[in-house]
Amino acid sequence: MHRSTSLLFLVGVGVAGCHEDTTRYATSHSAIMGDGCGPTLATPVGVDQYLPGSYANRRFLSPANHLGEDIRLTEGTPVAAIGEGRIVAYRAAAGYGELVVAIEHDFGEELAFPNGLGGLVNTQYVLSIYGHLRKSELRGGTQLSWQVGQTVLAGEIIGYVNDDAHNGDGAEHLHLGMRLMSAAAAQAADPVAWFRGYDTNRGVWRSQFA
Repeated sequence: MHRSTSLLFLVGVGVAGCHEDTTRYATSHSAIMGDGCGPTLATPVGVDQYLPGSYANRRFLSPANHLGEDIRLTEGTPVAAIGEGRIVAYRAAAGYGELVVAIEHDFGEELAFPNGLGGLVNTQYVLSIYGHLRKSELRGGTQLSWQVGQTVLAGEIIGYVNDDAHNGDGAEHLHLGMRLMSAAAAQAADPVAWFRGYDTNRGVWRSQFA
């Protein structure tokens, strides 16, 4: 089974917090480290590089149909899984270029995530989506050998930022999205583009993304 080198500079980012009521909530990538009340995810690149919206000012719902955060990075930058999970997509795709990676994270319990309509979605599963990558640090170099169905750990390299000629959309950057459901549920609801980066039916797909 393939194991890539882990990114040692990753710093955990809290995604669940404790409140006075019994609901367990998830928060955005805003606070460094968790508070011990829930699962902790990491940044996909070093915290000094993690600048959501730093590519073309594209953040979640800015522009209004954009379902993720775009982070400007140099070609060949290693990108890591933000948490342990099962790889459910690892292939080329329209709009994402030579490689898009989707990982299903199972938190073991339902958490309440704020969605793109300002409401809450209760889910045990989240899909993290990483777009505009390739399998090797240098073009033509040794490729990662991840396959669908394999388990990846937080901090393990899953791809590298691709060049603008092959990444499917503009200059070098990482697109990071979070769909609030399992892979099976996403495929059932949205079979054509279940790891989508844009909301082509505003008010429907944005309700399923954090």
